[in-house]
Amino acid sequence: MLKRNKDKIIIIILVAVLTGVGFYKSNSSIEEPEQNLLQFANTNVDETSEKPKEVYVHIDGEVVNPGLYKLTTDDRVNDLLVLAGGATDKASLKDVNLAKRLEDEMKIYIPSKDEIGSNEVSGQSGLSSSTGKINLNTASKDELKTLPGIGDSRADEIIRYRENTGFSKLEDIKNISGIGDKTYEKLKDLISVY
Repeated sequence: MLKRNKDKIIIIILVAVLTGVGFYKSNSSIEEPEQNLLQFANTNVDETSEKPKEVYVHIDGEVVNPGLYKLTTDDRVNDLLVLAGGATDKASLKDVNLAKRLEDEMKIYIPSKDEIGSNEVSGQSGLSSSTGKINLNTASKDELKTLPGIGDSRADEIIRYRENTGFSKLEDIKNISGIGDKTYEKLKDLISVY
């Protein structure tokens, strides 16, 4: 009788062990794909969602507080204008793209109504509203003088060059006396030709 009870206990223990092993196997096989799926989902989220980068943007012209501001690539020209205290009463915002996302080293120039009025006669503005860059083919002398290394005489030379030849590419500015590779590197991100 003792042997029979011993056999029953062994059978019960074996059934319990096999049931436990089976249960463990079934749970681990379910969790493993879920973990892989979660890992895959987290990997895709990390790859697609980039954090906005910090940018330094210069705003000048008819703004309350012109200067250099630190924002992010998620910010827009309007955010920069608000941060700079807004436009002055003399400002003309009609050609400024307030929805443009900011880029590092961008310069935004807010022209006055007088500047726009004088450019409207010719039908052109020197500020490229989509990029915030100074257009060499249409900018006024005053707008050209806001560029680093451009004073009265160089601004006059740029205007003479565009009247005679015109700027078809950014590198054409090197044809202006005194503008070499070093000056061009400072200017290339601030100017446009169309």
